[in-house]
Amino acid sequence: MKETEKNMIGLVIAYLIVFAGLWFFFSRARKLAVFSTSSGKRFFPMVFLLITVITISMLSLLLVSSSGTIIDENNYIKAIGDVQRFDFFSYTITQYITALPGYTYAIGLISLVLGITTLNGLRVLSFLMAVGGIPLFYLLARKDLEKGSIFKTLQFYFLPVLFPFFFLLYTDAFSLVFVLGMFYLVTKKRYNTAGIIGLLGLAVRQNSIIWYSLAFAASYLHEEGWKLSWGAVVRQLKRAATFIIGVIVFITFAMVNNGFALGDRAMHPAFAFHVENIYFALFLIFFLSLPFQVMHWRQHMQLLKKPLTWFGIITIVAGYILFFRVTHPFNIVSGVWRNHLFWLIQQHVYLQLLFLLAVIFAFLFLLNTKLQKPYNRLFYPAVIAVLLPSWLIEPRYYIVPFALFILWREVENEQLELLQTGWSALLSICMFTGIILSGFML
Repeated sequence: MKETEKNMIGLVIAYLIVFAGLWFFFSRARKLAVFSTSSGKRFFPMVFLLITVITISMLSLLLVSSSGTIIDENNYIKAIGDVQRFDFFSYTITQYITALPGYTYAIGLISLVLGITTLNGLRVLSFLMAVGGIPLFYLLARKDLEKGSIFKTLQFYFLPVLFPFFFLLYTDAFSLVFVLGMFYLVTKKRYNTAGIIGLLGLAVRQNSIIWYSLAFAASYLHEEGWKLSWGAVVRQLKRAATFIIGVIVFITFAMVNNGFALGDRAMHPAFAFHVENIYFALFLIFFLSLPFQVMHWRQHMQLLKKPLTWFGIITIVAGYILFFRVTHPFNIVSGVWRNHLFWLIQQHVYLQLLFLLAVIFAFLFLLNTKLQKPYNRLFYPAVIAVLLPSWLIEPRYYIVPFALFILWREVENEQLELLQTGWSALLSICMFTGIILSGFML
């Protein structure tokens, strides 16, 4: 065995030991009062949260330092080098990277000032740019729902589809900072500032336009409620005028660019109709929420007594039969776990039935889960609007929906939230170490 492999395995073992110790400490330390709303009792949970994030993040950065570029990191390395040479419209930036270059420009210029040129140095910088999403999430969770905010923040940090991208050169974790910042400012009723932050987020990832629209809708509901009139719309547009600027800028870009993707547009057509991401997102939700699935199976069974539930299940099955097709070239290549799963499902009918069963149980879980107002009526249509046009089946598209779901769902009892937190952390650590050791992405 090579020395590098020995070091990586040693780090993985240390990783798991640290996580187990932290989780054991948290599960036993009842005096931490994580469900307390008292500011005096909130100090120790916050310290625990800080220690956990710092410890696991340092180990993660140390672990990933033994790895070369992973999947799309190679394109970002080239693009960042172009920015450092002031070539802002290079072939790599405009043809290979589909997202707008906000992330590439930001990390390229900051790394130029700081003199950072190595892959691992850029990964650390990318982490520091993205880590602001954690305190923003905590502030939102504490404001919207005092009890359980520590649990929710840890579940956000350990969200398996997000966690690895804190430590890799990808736009997703950085983009989330702007989405969370925008919603935080909306809760503070600083609507124009929220519009500006959201506009900056659009420069990082174009599909943030859906969350941008949702944030404006939330601002409207905060001020006007569910009544709809021209007068109310005009009043809110005056309060949040910067959102108009963002929509105009986005529409102008889409018209000039002849689509939403900047590079590789043939692989990312606009205005398409593909249900595959919706089904795969539900499939992942089943496994990510397994503690909830197990503990709430009786509630799931009760839902089966309702005719509307069966209408939803029949719609899911019919939609799968009629529309679910894995045809994107990137979902056929090797080296990606989900592609092998899709291939196996297509070969065996019993695997298709198991896949659908997981999707249906995830659907029942969502029916059983209450979301906070006013997002309970707006969130799922927004998620569908994000996922339905995407031809490529890509779990990174689920990062914002899953993160906001964690934020806005009603909190469960302490024991179940602790179990869910541990499960999420275990999945994240296993997934991340698998990526590093094998280069195998979800």
